[in-house]
Amino acid sequence: MNGYDTYFLNSYLDFIKVLFSFLGGAGSIEHFKELIKIKSTIGIGCGSYFIYKGEKKAVLINYLNFEEKKQLYNTI
Repeated sequence: MNGYDTYFLNSYLDFIKVLFSFLGGAGSIEHFKELIKIKSTIGIGCGSYFIYKGEKKAVLINYLNFEEKKQLYNTI
């Protein structure tokens, strides 16, 4: 949950000729925004972001609140 591996992704963007979904690493809204800005991204996997919450990463199914949705939609 330290962020998507955008270094890896950017290294291979010239070789990827199809739209893709990327997953693994989301820990904040900023991580989503960073990935959305990369061309060809059509999907973002973010399961752990919605399940593990708090300092001790307790299991709690959660969804974006209105402010978080607004921040994310303003990126698109």
